[in-house]
Amino acid sequence: MCYSEIHVNNNNDTNSTQSQRKNETKPSKVERRSKKLHRRKNQTTRTLKNTSRNRTKSRKTTNKNRLDKTHQGGQRTPTLVLDSSILVKLVTSEPNSKQARTTITALIKKGYALYTVDIALAESLNAIWKHTKIQKDLKPEETKPITQDLIKIYDKLNIITTRELTEQATNIALAQNITIYDALYIAGTQKLNATLYTADQKLHNTANKITNSKLLKP
Repeated sequence: MCYSEIHVNNNNDTNSTQSQRKNETKPSKVERRSKKLHRRKNQTTRTLKNTSRNRTKSRKTTNKNRLDKTHQGGQRTPTLVLDSSILVKLVTSEPNSKQARTTITALIKKGYALYTVDIALAESLNAIWKHTKIQKDLKPEETKPITQDLIKIYDKLNIITTRELTEQATNIALAQNITIYDALYIAGTQKLNATLYTADQKLHNTANKITNSKLLKP
């Protein structure tokens, strides 16, 4: 046997071996498809796990925020709706004005949220005018600082608008035979699931029938 024949035979053996290796290492279409599906399954599983972790994290964050802001969920913030009779006592020297100021200060320290209806400012200003012009227990020069104090207090309160209480207040006024003005305070109290704080005995009596009410006793 000549060298060339041996050489050729060796090449054939090598080519045969390489071809066999290729056939052994090259996956079939079914295997490739199976691996592809497996990769997709793993990706989907990872995505679902990440989504689940993100949702859990989001729920934890939401729950924490709810606890930090109790008026949005979690433990409910105690809420008080002040009517104009209380606002006037806070800035004047009417009977029980000191008691009203002491009570409100204590409730603020306890974490109460304080609200009023937007009409309270006009009603309070009118009461100050009566003190000055009709009852004459206020001097005209005292009116300005008292009015400024009233505005400062009003601006710090949470305000409920007449517009958002219109239908409910009208129904209450008709059912209870009271003025729209009084009905607005009751409607606001119901809307907030709060307690009405008033120095008006008649308003307290009516409010106490259908919602929570606290009377500043004379």
